[in-house]
Amino acid sequence: MKKIFLILAGITISLVSCKKDNDDDNSPKVSVTFKPLVTETKNLKNVKLGEHIELEFTITDLEDNTGKEVEYIKPQTIESSAYYNNPVKDYEMLAYVGEGQKAPKVDILTYAITYYKADTYKVYIIPKKAGSYEIPFSFYKRVDGNKDKEKDITVLPYEFRFDVAKVKAWTKVEQQGNRFRNVFYFRFEDGGAPNMNFLSSSKWHKQEYSLHFNGQNLSGEFDQGKDIQFFASEWKNGSAPEILYRKIDRIHITQENGPHPYNSIDYYDIEF
Repeated sequence: MKKIFLILAGITISLVSCKKDNDDDNSPKVSVTFKPLVTETKNLKNVKLGEHIELEFTITDLEDNTGKEVEYIKPQTIESSAYYNNPVKDYEMLAYVGEGQKAPKVDILTYAITYYKADTYKVYIIPKKAGSYEIPFSFYKRVDGNKDKEKDITVLPYEFRFDVAKVKAWTKVEQQGNRFRNVFYFRFEDGGAPNMNFLSSSKWHKQEYSLHFNGQNLSGEFDQGKDIQFFASEWKNGSAPEILYRKIDRIHITQENGPHPYNSIDYYDIEF
């Protein structure tokens, strides 16, 4: 039976053996490969607040563990950074455990996470804030509960980067005498702080949007943190027209800044 467990830390990395013998083979005996599971409509640039990022990691262990109790441990890691990376304040994580897999152990005080088998796992990172994230990952191996460093695995750090925007769309009824119409808006917010202003006019000299809504292509100037009117219905006597379609299918944002490279971001399925 498949299960999902709430955990409060990151998972994955590359690991190398830390033996002190004179083994001529310097290739890693234990490794963890990491792969964000992106799609055509969701990637590391266009995450919306309220969504999750799905990650897959595979623990590979070529050492002989016969008769041994093996643990693969992810300690809590918080680094001083200009980006969000605190597993308590900034994000949470769900560990997906597939059929036949043993659930990981989570230390409720240290948030260390322990896996018991070299296998492929999935996790979901759920951001709590709009902004830019740089989450460090580390992992080590323990054999038979021995905390001797000679038995542990030296970790090669890996930092996972992604951007999260707070996105909102809504409508408002305007009235002129006995006439009414619906006006449609959207608003984007990035982290605002330096190194998190990936949508800010302070970083980009020119930003524009084009969007697809209810069979129409619409465009205009873009600026995060501002309410942008993108459509208005026809006026109707007595009451505003009924709104039959309540989703922006896609917003394409283009960004230019003098000699710097052109950039673009696409956001999909913004409902209101």
